[in-house]
Amino acid sequence: MEESKQVKRTRKFVSTAFLSLLLEKNFEEISVTDICEKAMITRATFYKYFEDKYHLAQCVLIDLKEQIFDKELEKIEFRSTKELYLKLIELSYDYITLHQQNFVLFIKHSYTEKFRIMLLQTINDFVESITKKEHQNFRFQIPTELVSKFVTGGFAYTMLFMIENQTSYSKQDILKWTGEVLDAMIKD
Repeated sequence: MEESKQVKRTRKFVSTAFLSLLLEKNFEEISVTDICEKAMITRATFYKYFEDKYHLAQCVLIDLKEQIFDKELEKIEFRSTKELYLKLIELSYDYITLHQQNFVLFIKHSYTEKFRIMLLQTINDFVESITKKEHQNFRFQIPTELVSKFVTGGFAYTMLFMIENQTSYSKQDILKWTGEVLDAMIKD
């Protein structure tokens, strides 16, 4: 069932307020009250849409995933698993490069253990769903669950490394090295 425009608008206001607060404060310091004040909504409205700030953060990550990947991936028919994973890395690299300053602040203020686990789980859920969908077309040398975990870890930590260190590695370098790792892991 599709959300109404009002629901989408409210969720967008809350997400925007939350992201704005993350640029100012550590994730653990942000309260639901802070989010409500910034979004100009009541606590009741907040809890109508979100269980807590962790659920909100997960929804923001899912929205970000949709913004970065979903529309692009729908347009492409992949010939190999390697091609799929390289496209994920490429889209991520492009998006992060375009929004690097915000990502640096976001990671700086929100990288707690619980947040890290939630971030990795959200990425893993996404990679696993793509892996299972594409599993019909490709064969893996190892079980798909392990492929998705490996790709999630490599993908997430590569992106975090690039953000935190403002690395000078080019997109071509990252894609080349990722391709070499995938060659050793995937049999199409």
